[in-house]
Amino acid sequence: MLSRMVTGLYNEAFAEAGVTFAQAALLMRIFAQPGIRQVVLSKQVQIEKSALSRDIQLLQRNGWLQPNVRDGLNLTELGTITAKRCHKIWKQLNHDIRAELGSDAVDGLSLLSERLTDLKHKKP
Repeated sequence: MLSRMVTGLYNEAFAEAGVTFAQAALLMRIFAQPGIRQVVLSKQVQIEKSALSRDIQLLQRNGWLQPNVRDGLNLTELGTITAKRCHKIWKQLNHDIRAELGSDAVDGLSLLSERLTDLKHKKP
């Protein structure tokens, strides 16, 4: 339930940029790490390779991602503009959430996320 609530909140915020939360996250990652390989990105965002491939195709169809992904993932000019816009929205939303919930709540959620990630990586 918490996941759906958070995703809904972020999707609503990113709608003004014409992207979903998942698309925004990918755009911002690729912007920060030009040339990143799909396999690396897949691990970073914890998404299956097949799901990421579908997302990559969607980013390309929207004109945000260079068509040749064999050399790594690189944004187009439009993708760069969109990623920067998403980053501004993300920063403002995180600021607003921290102000509304308080630092203790946000820090607690961050700690929970980190520990769950660590737990997932420990599984065989």
